[in-house]
Formats: sequence, structure tokens, C-alpha cells
Amino acid sequence: MALFEPTATTKVLNSDGTKNGKLERPKFVLCMSFNSRGELITGDSDGNLIVWSSKEPRMVFLHKKLNDTGIFTINVNDDCLIYAGKSGKIVELDSTYQSTGRSFELGENCGGCRCILYLNNNMLIVGTKKNSLYQVNLGEFNFFKCLISSHCDEIWGLSQGNNPSSFLTCANDGHLSLWDSMSFSQVWSVGLQEKLHCVDSHPSLDLAAVGFCKPKWIVFDLIEKKPVFVQSEGSEQIEVIKYSPNGCYLAAGSRDNSIYVYRVSDNGLKYSRIGKCSAHSSFLTHLDWSNSSEFIMSNSGDYEILFWRADTCRQVLDVSVIRDITWASRTCVLSMETLGIWDNGMDGTDINGCCEAKNSDLLVSVDDFGKVNLFKYPCASLKADRKVFAGHSSHVTNCRFISNETRLITTGGNDMGVFQWEILND
Repeated sequence: MALFEPTATTKVLNSDGTKNGKLERPKFVLCMSFNSRGELITGDSDGNLIVWSSKEPRMVFLHKKLNDTGIFTINVNDDCLIYAGKSGKIVELDSTYQSTGRSFELGENCGGCRCILYLNNNMLIVGTKKNSLYQVNLGEFNFFKCLISSHCDEIWGLSQGNNPSSFLTCANDGHLSLWDSMSFSQVWSVGLQEKLHCVDSHPSLDLAAVGFCKPKWIVFDLIEKKPVFVQSEGSEQIEVIKYSPNGCYLAAGSRDNSIYVYRVSDNGLKYSRIGKCSAHSSFLTHLDWSNSSEFIMSNSGDYEILFWRADTCRQVLDVSVIRDITWASRTCVLSMETLGIWDNGMDGTDINGCCEAKNSDLLVSVDDFGKVNLFKYPCASLKADRKVFAGHSSHVTNCRFISNETRLITTGGNDMGVFQWEILND
């Protein structure tokens, strides 16, 4: 406790202008930096700025309650210091730790500041709690621009976009985002106010179907950037949603153990329910369409693999029919062609997704261990050879090939990351 008690030589300044030196021990020290004299500067959860001696453990300067929301980040440049807190206000101090009069406040939608870097005397790079980077000018022309923006909650929805180099993501933060893989940038992001879980783009129209973390899905116009159709269905969240290859059907798999199949008409603006596929005894996890748009393959939480006729919603039990079906995609983690992605000791939740690159006979799976696994397709033998790639710091939620299968996109859970991988011939 004595460490946080000002001494007789400590210069004390209160935010109200008084010099009362009594200090309650802060709960957390949130950030630190060194000045040119080698002194340590810390910011804490009570909003105190403290300068510590470079020679002994004592306070040289104490500015109490400098920020009401705590000091989250500090950066020193020559004789100046900048700090920011949860509110998003950035303030510059001079060498005596008095305000220079220069400050900038990011909007509430940007999120609180988590780190700041001086580029030069006027220009800053600011990282926020909403996983975005901003360039901020503190000089004569006060302005800021977004350099990088991303999701700020778990990302589960991933799909090809409306051109070969673009892709869509949606997340529990309620945002649907379109990305350009060539420029490594977010084209736009739209907040839909509620948690999102899955997305799929129409094969020929500038539309995407988006499933929510509730019994609701919408059709979203990618040009106008607005919903054009809304449907409430089932009693649980929409776990997976997919258009058929010909664009004439849409299948929505729910956590209520059912697949709801719709006929698509009027240029993707009208959806008429054909029926409900009900034979699973657990929630839906993945589904794929056949090339002919006649059949659906589905996986469930209790490791079932079932097959359906789309136009009747009846289960297909004839093995001779199932054997001859060719599939337009391979995202079902349970199938004869994906047996080899499972290791001994895994349970059914360890692998979150997979996808196939048809042109190069590759299969990728992503798992709860932060790994991206590359196999030859089909992968029907146990303990199949693989190449394992790391990068994510948390469970990997989804994967898709884009750009004519020359790029792979993977999305993260707790790390909220969107990773792009290039496919190289080995």
C-alpha cells in the first residue's frame, strides 16, 4: 500500500485544482509508458496519471482523477504525452503534464480507445475496443479517418460475396460486412441491431440471406444495403442458411431440429415455404445442396447425416439414389468424404466447419484449437495426412474458398479475426 502513497517530494495535482495528496489504491493499473528521462508513467482504473522515479519506487508526480472513465492508454513523444480513456476522448499534455489544449473525441460508435501511437507531432494512430484503427489529426485541421474496421464479437457467418474477390461476414455484434480480398479492406458494414449467426449469397443476384441468433432470417440487398424480405420461422436460432445452386430454393436449418425449405421467385424478392424437413433428433449444424438443386444433405448436433428431396421435404433413404448425388459444396463436417478430418478422441463439436476447393481437390477444416487444417479431397481415410496452419488465437468458426479458389477466408471466435490465406502450389 505504501507504494501508492505520495511522499513529501511528490508533486500532486487534482482535477479540481486542489493539491490534496491523499490517494486511494487503484484497482487496476491499465497502461504504462516511459518518458525521455527513463521515468515510468502509469494510468489506472481510477483515472490517475502517475510518474514514477527512475531510481527508486516513489511517485514524482501525481495527477488525480485526470479521466473519469480510467486511463486506458498512454503514449509519449519527445516532450508531449497523449492519453485516452473509455469515453474515446484523446488529450495531449506537455512536459509538465498540463494540457496543451489539443484534444480529439472519437464518436461513441467508434468504441473506447485501447492504444495510441504517435506518427508525428500532429498525426496519431488509434486502436479502439471495437477492433478498429483510426488515423487522427490533432493539428490545425482536426479530422480522423478509419483505416481498418472489423467485428467486435464472435464471427460465425461467412459466404462468397457478389463478385469472385469479395466475401460476406456476419457476427454476434449485429453487423453484416462486405469485404474485398484484393485490397484487404472492408467495403461496407451495416448494423442490423440483433445478433447474427449465418449468411449465404444468392448465386446470381446481388442478395444475401442472413440468419439471426433467434427464429428469424432476412434477405438483404447488397447494392441498396437494406433488408428486402423478413421471415420469422421455427422456435430457435437459425443455425445455417443456404441458397440452392440454381437460386430457386432457400434452406434454413434451425436449432429446433428442422430445415425450412422455400421456393424463391420474383428475382429473389418473394419466398414461399414448401415445407419442413423433420427427422433430426438434434439441432441442425450444417447443410449442402446437390448440383441439381434437388437434394439436401444435413448434419445435426447428435452426429446424424440425413438426405432430403427439396421439393417434397421428404427424407431420402434409398442408398442407390444417395450414392449417385454430386454435391455443389462440401461444408457438412460429417460425410463419407470428410471422415479423415476427425482425430481420435475428438467430440462432434471440435470441428466447426469445412469447405472444398473443387478445382484443386483440397479440403480445409477449422477447429476449436485455433488451427486451419489442409487435406487432399476426398478425405475418406482415418488419420489422413494434413498440413496444419496456425494464426488464430481462439477457436476458428468458419472457412470458405473465394477468388476462383485461390484464396481461403477463415473467421475467428473470441479473437474476432478475419484471416485470408493464399493457396500456393507445393
